[in-house]
Amino acid sequence: MFFVAIILWVVMLVAIVATLAARGERGRDRSTGLGPAGWAGVAVLCGLLGFGAFAWSGVKSVPPKSIGVPVSLGHVGTGYYTSGAHETWNPFLHLAIINETIQTTTFQVGGTPAQGQLPGTGQCSGALPAPRSPSSGRCALTRRPRCSATTPTRATS
Repeated sequence: MFFVAIILWVVMLVAIVATLAARGERGRDRSTGLGPAGWAGVAVLCGLLGFGAFAWSGVKSVPPKSIGVPVSLGHVGTGYYTSGAHETWNPFLHLAIINETIQTTTFQVGGTPAQGQLPGTGQCSGALPAPRSPSSGRCALTRRPRCSATTPTRATS
């Protein structure tokens, strides 16, 4: 829409020049049929439509459950835009849409409390990852509980 606004403003400038240059019998130009008042009307109409197109080019929309991060000419701006429509008055501004919903994964102790297993982690409770060879399947333990036979002690591919 910004380019449409520029085209309309160029037509407005041409109409202003034609208004100033229009002359003829009884104020009418015989080649186009428009007099100075007609060219002035075209200039005003193009000016108003150009302003509307410029204003519409600055409207940015952010979908629900998202935020918009302003990016102008490749540089990230400060702040953010919440969901909804926003008039920025900047046709070069782009909003990078980022999903605001965050999904987190939590682990709960599985099995009996005595086993202290974290399902799906490949680690025993109380075990810390330690430097080891890929063939080693042992947990580096801070205390010495035994790993259950059902809990894998190394990652599988």
